[in-house]
Amino acid sequence: MEDSILFTAKVNDWVSVKKMSCRDNTGPEEVAFQLASIRQALDRKSFEMLGINTFMIDEYVEKMIGGKRRSFNNLADFIVKIDEPEAKSVIKQASQEHQQAAWIYMFRKIVTALKFDFDVNQEMLADVYSNLKMPPMPKGRLPGAKKKK
Repeated sequence: MEDSILFTAKVNDWVSVKKMSCRDNTGPEEVAFQLASIRQALDRKSFEMLGINTFMIDEYVEKMIGGKRRSFNNLADFIVKIDEPEAKSVIKQASQEHQQAAWIYMFRKIVTALKFDFDVNQEMLADVYSNLKMPPMPKGRLPGAKKKK
C-alpha cells in the first residue's frame, strides 16, 4: 500500500476533501504542508460549526490591526484590546451561546494577522520552502459566500 494522506468530511452542505500521494521523493515539508492545510480548514470550520460569526470577527480584527507590522509590542497592544468594550461587543454579536470560543477565535485571529502562529501553517512553510506554493482560492468558494437556492 502506498503512503498517502486522505481526509474527507461532509457535514450538511460543507464538504472538504484533501488528499496526497506520498512517493519516495516526497519531502517532509510537502507532507507538513498538506497536514497544515487540513488543520487550517478544520480550525475555521470548527468555530463556524459552533455558530460563531467568524467573518464579523475577521473584519473587526482587520480593521483594528490596520496593516500594523509584526512586532511583540503590537501583539501585546492588540491582545489587551480584546478586553475593551468594543471587542467584547463584537464577541457578543458574533456568538450569543459560545462567547468563550468566539474570544479564542478573536485571539487566534489577532496572533495570525500579525504573522505569528501557534502551529505550522501553509504560509509559513511556503515562505521557508520555495518548492511549496500557496494554492489559489477556488472560484465560487469565497469565504462567507452563501449557496444560491
